[in-house]
Amino acid sequence: MEFMLNPEDKYALQQQYRRAVSFNDRLAEAEAAHKHASEGRWWIMGFIAVLFAFHSDVFLGMSLAFFFVHFFVLFREKMALGRLRERKTEIDWWFHRKGLNLVGQQLFSERDARRSTPLDPFNDVHYSA
Repeated sequence: MEFMLNPEDKYALQQQYRRAVSFNDRLAEAEAAHKHASEGRWWIMGFIAVLFAFHSDVFLGMSLAFFFVHFFVLFREKMALGRLRERKTEIDWWFHRKGLNLVGQQLFSERDARRSTPLDPFNDVHYSA
C-alpha cells in the first residue's frame, strides 16, 4: 500500500520542505566556511610574532591580535554551524512526527525502508482524497 500524505498538512508540509531544502544549502555553505576558517593560518603569524616578542611589546600585541583573529573567526563559524545544525534537527523532528523522512532533498515515508518511492509535497497525487 502506498503512503499518502494528509491534505490538511499540505501547506505546513510544503513550508517545512522549503525550509529543509534551504537549511541543507545553508548548512553546506556553513560547513565550507567552517572548514575554511579552521584552515586559516593566522596562528602561524601569531607564532612568528611571539618569537620577536622577546624584544618588543609591539610584537607581543601583534601576536595576541593574530591569535585573537584566528580563534574569533573559528569560534564565529562554529557557532553559526551549530545554530544551523540545531535548526535542521528541529525540522527533521517535525518530519519525523508526521511519519516522514527527509534524505537530502527527497522526502520518503518512514515505512518505506528501501526508499524506493519518493514523495513530492507539491504534487497533489501524493495526498489522500
